[in-house]
Amino acid sequence: MKSRIDFGWNALDIFSHLGINFCIYFVFLTLLGAEHFANFIFISLICGVAQSIIKLGQNDYLIVNKKLSEKILSGVLTLNIVLGIFIFFVLLLIFTLIFYLTDKELIFFVSAIIMAFSVLISTFSNSFLSILQKRQNFKKLFWINFSASIFGIFFTYLLSSFVNEAFYPVIMVIGTSVSLFIMLLLSKLFKPYLSIGNMFYLYEDAKTFIIPLAKTRPILVASKNIDSFLVLFIGGDILLVAYNTIKKLFVYPLTILYGILDRWLYPLLSKLDNENKVNQKYFKLFKGIVLASISMALIIFFLVSSFDIYINNYFMTIGIGNIDMMLPIYGFLAAWPLFVLPTLIYTYAKVFRLTNLLPKLSIFQIISMALSMLLTGFLLGLEWITFGYALAYIFMNLYIVVTFKLTDKYFSNL
Repeated sequence: MKSRIDFGWNALDIFSHLGINFCIYFVFLTLLGAEHFANFIFISLICGVAQSIIKLGQNDYLIVNKKLSEKILSGVLTLNIVLGIFIFFVLLLIFTLIFYLTDKELIFFVSAIIMAFSVLISTFSNSFLSILQKRQNFKKLFWINFSASIFGIFFTYLLSSFVNEAFYPVIMVIGTSVSLFIMLLLSKLFKPYLSIGNMFYLYEDAKTFIIPLAKTRPILVASKNIDSFLVLFIGGDILLVAYNTIKKLFVYPLTILYGILDRWLYPLLSKLDNENKVNQKYFKLFKGIVLASISMALIIFFLVSSFDIYINNYFMTIGIGNIDMMLPIYGFLAAWPLFVLPTLIYTYAKVFRLTNLLPKLSIFQIISMALSMLLTGFLLGLEWITFGYALAYIFMNLYIVVTFKLTDKYFSNL
């Protein structure tokens, strides 16, 4: 019963966050138009990559470690802050070079600095969020995240009369990040204590867990963002806005659902000491998600087909009129059932300590994504680029089944 309640609060947390971000995204997109909103999308892409790279496994270690000491907590917090400061200055350098070497305006540079600072603040929050996940206190996590989002909206509204509207998205991000960190501090989940000595103690205690993840992190991050950079390369800023918008509508909700499952399933599977029980629970969940994905993809396909004129008209009003947006939508829907295994395999690998197999999977994902999207984008046209995305996931599913020997494990647990 408690497990179901935890799952419910976890789902509420994620989907409320998704709903708020979804609404705000389209408000800003409609207000600014594709040309001006493209700056925020580009900055967010760079900052998202940076924020992902510095998650070296230290926060996962808090979740899987059954006996946490004050030294470990202090070490993880210190490491997060050190990495956050480092990546902040790296982002400053990157955005400074982009500003001086391209024709970007000053608004772009100021927005980029604000976003880089939000990345720094977010790294401070990671330790606290991991503790809430470990304790499966998803009710508290929901209220903290929800309150932070509401404060971000309120903060943006307060400043809206004094700043250029192009700054609205970044003000929202920094307001949410700062308020989230403050509320986590006030929650008194543990006593914050910074110590370089404890950071080195963490390294000695967790190096067999963290080092393999840290080595593979850049590859994993590249594999998860390669599609956006390929779109930017193939079609430029406007295509990136179109692609990101369609992805936010038809892919992000699905990946968010998998995020819910990961936050709930990872701690749950980590507690099981029997390999057969873990496999049974994992494959049962896998089958259910695949069937649900196929059913929902078909339903949404028929629904959006009925509103194709309205969808294309909306994109024309924001400055995207040279692309038939229905084809990218259909390409993403075709990929829905194909997302399940490549997404959940990371949880499976962490539980069974098979993370050594993930780098090759990520390299394969990068190669298959690059070849598939480049071929469809250049040979068939920009509208077909998401079908290349789906094709890459077909190759990835086949690779995972073979590499992780899932066929034998699946049939042995029937």
